[in-house]
Amino acid sequence: MNTSRKAFRRLFGVILSLLLLFNLSATPALAATSQIIYQGSTSNKVVALTFDDGSDGYNIQSILNTLSANNIKATFFLTGQGAENHPQAIKNIVSAGHDIGNHSYNHPDFTNVATTEMTNQLTRTETIITNLTGKSTKPFFRAPFGSYNSTVLQTVGNAGYTYTF
Repeated sequence: MNTSRKAFRRLFGVILSLLLLFNLSATPALAATSQIIYQGSTSNKVVALTFDDGSDGYNIQSILNTLSANNIKATFFLTGQGAENHPQAIKNIVSAGHDIGNHSYNHPDFTNVATTEMTNQLTRTETIITNLTGKSTKPFFRAPFGSYNSTVLQTVGNAGYTYTF
């Protein structure tokens, strides 16, 4: 074997080794997973009030009146369909200073739909709510029916919903 061929093989071996080392040591970027929240971490005795919006919006104004009369803030988990059906009530929630979260567009069980449908449900609702109120539903998500699994948590986390209630 001639000298140039040996040098080439050595150089090729070094390059191949470096590429393998780089690929094996590179840590893949981990996608965000949404964190399940069951309770807050506080030593104080507090209560967090949350409400899930339905598509009819029937009780929203009476809830807002009661909260206002008692100087209480709450979090409302909103559906896109509900926001379309009663936009003024959704505007009233935000103008009263309450927090909001995403509760999907039309309330499907996320454990029974494809990840693309989950993302579509979240995006569609976020767009409707943001256009209506100027406020984002991120980072809060409430799983319809309380149903979630690792795929749901991964998908909603990737969509920017870092907290699932």
